[in-house]
Amino acid sequence: MRAAATLGAAFFALLAAAVPARSGAQPAPAPEEIRIGGHGAAEGLIERVLDHRGAIRPLEGRLTFRQLITTENLDREREVTASANALYRYVPVAGRHLWNLLEVDGEPITGSRFRREERRYRKAAEAARKEAEEDRAAAERNDPDYEVKPKNGMDLFYKIVADAIGLGMFEGELYQGASWRGRPMQVVRFRPRPGFRRAPNRIMSVVSGAEGELWVDPEAMQVARVRARLTRGASFLAGLFGRLYEGTAADVESEFTGDMWLPDVVTMSVNARVFFFRRIRRRVTYDFLAFRTLTAEERRDAGGAPPR
Repeated sequence: MRAAATLGAAFFALLAAAVPARSGAQPAPAPEEIRIGGHGAAEGLIERVLDHRGAIRPLEGRLTFRQLITTENLDREREVTASANALYRYVPVAGRHLWNLLEVDGEPITGSRFRREERRYRKAAEAARKEAEEDRAAAERNDPDYEVKPKNGMDLFYKIVADAIGLGMFEGELYQGASWRGRPMQVVRFRPRPGFRRAPNRIMSVVSGAEGELWVDPEAMQVARVRARLTRGASFLAGLFGRLYEGTAADVESEFTGDMWLPDVVTMSVNARVFFFRRIRRRVTYDFLAFRTLTAEERRDAGGAPPR
């Protein structure tokens, strides 16, 4: 079992758990919610969230946390046939969050597996330091063609959101009246724009088929919850490598710390086929545990042996 990208996985934002909506239809607003704007208002709110990202990113970059990933295999009736879990720890190294495996099914890794994990972590730390040097060099020479890579899952999420806005992938509306974890929310409901065909890569092509909701805390100017669902299937290399089926979905729930909304639980419901024959029905739950800010000394030591 592999760890998800830090602070959520690559699809965490846009392929979420069991959203009870028909393909092509948006969930009906709760009775207390009111529509306060169309597509322009929804997009304007998200652009303000993206602008505020620069103030939040340095705070995220000093966090360490643990992540428990539970994978359940399901049958056709969605009954659990097998389950496994793994515990990881994430630490920031040279601007990038790195993970290391701690336990599998409640047992600490030992022996050759521990040594392999230690070697993998050291290589990842060295690659992170090299990438940080490349980032600094590009900034110093003011290279307009250099693109800084996402350093954690939240970076990836916000890049996908920004690219989707830039490409005009979605239509949406803005609602007010909902609350989440005791704080008032504004909810962006989005759906695929009819006729959109200009996705620049495979990930964005899959994302372009999603519908769902972004719950925004307008005071903190951050996304507090994401619900999304594929409205159409997506093939990989004309189906040779596999297919994601309609209904693959995810639900991202966050907690407010006073400064930031941090992920609490991410649930993904996956319905897929690998190559021509292997069908996968899974529910994967990511529990985020024990967030804390590293001390300066801990940040200096993080690039060495993997923390335990």
